[in-house]
Amino acid sequence: MLTLRIGKLIMVIHVNRIRYPNLDSAELKWRRGLNFYLEAQNIIDKYLASKFWDYTADGRYSEHYYGIVITENIPADAMMAIGDAVHNLRSCLDHCAFQFWLDDASKKNPPKTPDSRVHFPIGKDRQSFEKYVRNLDYEVDAEYAFQEMEAFPGGAGSQLSIISDLDNIDKHRLLTSSSLNITVTGAVIRRNAGPSIPASETILPPTTLWANSAERYTSLIDRMGRFVYGYANFPPIAARENKQLDTSNAKLDFTINLAGKHGPIGDIRKIMPILIDAARNVYEKCWFVASNRIRASGMTDTI
Repeated sequence: MLTLRIGKLIMVIHVNRIRYPNLDSAELKWRRGLNFYLEAQNIIDKYLASKFWDYTADGRYSEHYYGIVITENIPADAMMAIGDAVHNLRSCLDHCAFQFWLDDASKKNPPKTPDSRVHFPIGKDRQSFEKYVRNLDYEVDAEYAFQEMEAFPGGAGSQLSIISDLDNIDKHRLLTSSSLNITVTGAVIRRNAGPSIPASETILPPTTLWANSAERYTSLIDRMGRFVYGYANFPPIAARENKQLDTSNAKLDFTINLAGKHGPIGDIRKIMPILIDAARNVYEKCWFVASNRIRASGMTDTI
């Protein structure tokens, strides 16, 4: 067994193991999903390393306004790659479910023929999920394995229902989207000392601005002529007070939250490896059941 670590994602490659040939397409779909995520991760890393934000100042009025703006949105290519990744993960699940159904249906009398209801079972709750699994009419070993997956919100396999939701959104509704959050800490309003005025500084509370990847166009333009996808102003400063904003020691924290069916579901760089791993676990569980069947039949197929 070879273990390959990609960031926080661990990919396990089995060598010299008994294989179930019909699960090859499921494994290929999983690997395709992984590759699309790595493509998206590369785009996101380059984006976060670029100067997609800037400080802004407006001193035209009796109060001076300082703030921060987002001048480049999350690249659409990243979100399209995430959608492709999710679709392939969902396909991996469906291929697993269908190949077991195909194997078990051939043992029925008379043999069954596939229809549109043969797909990986995702339930809205435990009761509906267990019903979906029973309706697939698997042999006992496969039914037990799929019941253990608990692919419903709140179940042990709740990540699998997230994969399904994201896939449906991307295929039937909108491009997979995410929200960019920037939190600024350590910005200071500083007043220089004068003849009769002591120097002073005020540390501003953390300030957060937000932008949505779905916003490909904007009507907001800053004084430099740049399009603005998100902005936040610090508290205004009266011009007569001779104060300035000092951001030399400010720290910016970036988070890109993946949007789910009911709102944000987590940092895209953390949640996607979890979803990829959840799909791989399904494949591995199916492979384990299939390999036991091959052993029981006395057949072997190794690589």
